Amino acid sequence: MEDEMEKIMFLGDSITRHYFEYAESYLKRHNIEAVIPEKWVACQWKQERYFKSAFVFKRRYGGRKVKSKTVHFNFGLHSIKLPDKGRGERKRALDSDFEIYETELKRNIEKLREFNRHVIFSNTTPNPKNAGMRNDLDVVILNEIAERVMKEYDVPYNDLYSLVKSQENYPTLYMHPRAENNCHFLKHGRILLGENVAQFALDNFVGNDK
Repeated sequence: MEDEMEKIMFLGDSITRHYFEYAESYLKRHNIEAVIPEKWVACQWKQERYFKSAFVFKRRYGGRKVKSKTVHFNFGLHSIKLPDKGRGERKRALDSDFEIYETELKRNIEKLREFNRHVIFSNTTPNPKNAGMRNDLDVVILNEIAERVMKEYDVPYNDLYSLVKSQENYPTLYMHPRAENNCHFLKHGRILLGENVAQFALDNFVGNDK
């Protein structure tokens, strides 16, 4: 019987919904299968429910359901969403939002490591200046927290925020580039992110959990 193809699991919001196909095709060229949860979720705390079903050893799966030792995740933007899509009085995230984000971030790492997963992390992309649901100054704080936590836990850290900001005329990567009011990316932006994340995963890859 041939060995199963090596795998990398991706957890998160944007990676699984918007640019996964480009990460997937990039990794396939390197003979690695990219996999995502059967059900998409936006928030870190919801994703915790998935860990047990995916990574607990079960005889019916011949081991674990998902035989991926390396797990990449990149939650962020949903943690700092403003009420009323930013149309209300509050224009910045609360201190409690950042505290919850940090707590959930640490808990995700700890729970994945309980299942002997090799964790890697990509940070949050910039928020366009007119995308009122979030404030880019809050994204900066979010990423500062994430970088500190990843150093504390010795987790490989990928700086997508700087990647995007370093591109020439980077607002053109986004949907509605003239209005600068949407945090999602056009195809060339999704390709940039997908292939960057895939290479980051390759650079920090640990083989299958047999």
